Amino acid sequence: VLFRSYRYLIFDGICSQIMGCLTGGAFLVAFAVLLGASTLEIGVIASIGPLTQILHLPASLIVEKLRTRKRLVIFSSLISRLCLLCLCAIPLFDPQYRVLLLLLCLFFYFCFGAISGSAFNSWWSDFVPQDRLSSLFANRLIAATGAGIMVTLSGAFWIDYSLDLNYQREFSYTILFFIGALFGLIGLVCLSRVPEPKME
Repeated sequence: VLFRSYRYLIFDGICSQIMGCLTGGAFLVAFAVLLGASTLEIGVIASIGPLTQILHLPASLIVEKLRTRKRLVIFSSLISRLCLLCLCAIPLFDPQYRVLLLLLCLFFYFCFGAISGSAFNSWWSDFVPQDRLSSLFANRLIAATGAGIMVTLSGAFWIDYSLDLNYQREFSYTILFFIGALFGLIGLVCLSRVPEPKME
């Protein structure tokens, strides 16, 4: 059971990395530029993630209060990753509202992601024995990094290829966002199969 659960944790790491690579970084900035974002708005996009990290403090209090970390991780991560699916619909809205919708989606994505991260760290550290923690973390990191490199390159090739296609450029990026969100949801399925030890 433990070995199977460790594999689920590693696969979740791979899915989360794929999600992050396809929905963030250069792809997200390029998408914002296509939507007409100003330099200030791109700066806001870059700062939302670090700013929402302050939510780790109230999230820790929520974990201590509810003491059901797995449920909290699944619920908050589900909302967070559904916000990425909302990004796919932004090109369908009026151009004057697109950047605002992008900022709102990212804000809620990072907010609920911070809550999930706090609960997951507590759950992870209690579930994995101390003598296996470092090796499992290393294996998860190696697998996730390798997957991230491949999907980032694949995404870049896709964007270059889509330049020759006769349709709205923004949809090239929403396809990447959709795939990234889909992998994020698959990762949640993996996490749902990992047991949660009783919180001391």
